[in-house]
Amino acid sequence: MTSFQKIKTPRSPKYLAWIRTQPCCATDCPPSDYCQIVAHHVRSGNGGGIGMKVSDYRTIPLRADIHNELHGYCSEKQWYADFLDVHWDEMVLRYMLKYALEIDESKNAMRALEQMLVEL
Repeated sequence: MTSFQKIKTPRSPKYLAWIRTQPCCATDCPPSDYCQIVAHHVRSGNGGGIGMKVSDYRTIPLRADIHNELHGYCSEKQWYADFLDVHWDEMVLRYMLKYALEIDESKNAMRALEQMLVEL
């Protein structure tokens, strides 16, 4: 009988809070009373599977209304292609690297970044 070890999905409330302080990656709108930013978990690529949660480090900042629109779109990959200037992988990597270099003292973001680079 084969046993499967449950893979622990990286979680970071601190990283999610930081993502919400960044401008919307689709409109460049900075967070304000008029522009609520949410952390969108990117599910495309190697970021998850059936019954798997996506790492908190695979997030991008989006305006709340755009985030809701994305979830109603035909496919997440198509939304990225239609509305973002760069590939979603590159965007996630940019935020992870910025956070890892400027803020993350525990080096968790750097480890998640290294793992994502291995998956590419």
